[in-house]
Amino acid sequence: LDLKPDECDVMRFRELSAGPDERAWAEAVSLYRGSFLQGFTLADGPLFEEWTRAQEQELHQALLDTLGRLAQTAQARGQSDQAPGYLERLVQFEPLDEDARLRLMRLHLARGETGSALRQYRELEARLAQELGIAPSPGLQALLQEALARDVSTGSQAPSHLSAHTSPIFPLIGRDDLLKQLAAH
Repeated sequence: LDLKPDECDVMRFRELSAGPDERAWAEAVSLYRGSFLQGFTLADGPLFEEWTRAQEQELHQALLDTLGRLAQTAQARGQSDQAPGYLERLVQFEPLDEDARLRLMRLHLARGETGSALRQYRELEARLAQELGIAPSPGLQALLQEALARDVSTGSQAPSHLSAHTSPIFPLIGRDDLLKQLAAH
């Protein structure tokens, strides 16, 4: 096939993700909709299957790298409202990425969103235990302890605009005794 880059979404994605600026990266991310040739197989085609797996891994890694660059660029510009969205999407595609979770937790903590940071930690902790049988890295554990200590010392409470129905998002808010016990460990 002799396709031009604008005639094939994969070619366009590769071109944009390698592009020089944030606009190109954002457009590349918008093109990524799932696995390469998802659901398409060839009977008795082991070489084809190997090729599709390699292509998928390459495209997946390009997506992760592009999302990481977008988050870093937004954060460097002080656009704290955009950076978490990019990191959350990165975590959706790579749920065991501790670095992305750490960056996301730090952003949430900087914005005073302790419950969101704790939720990120707990999700990663559960996935690591379930899939790999390990605990989060010491750096993430230290960040968790810092967040818990900050909540205990400031006496943080859930924002008044949240109803009782939304409080499970912040599982430790209003449970100062439990927070103190966790912070002591």
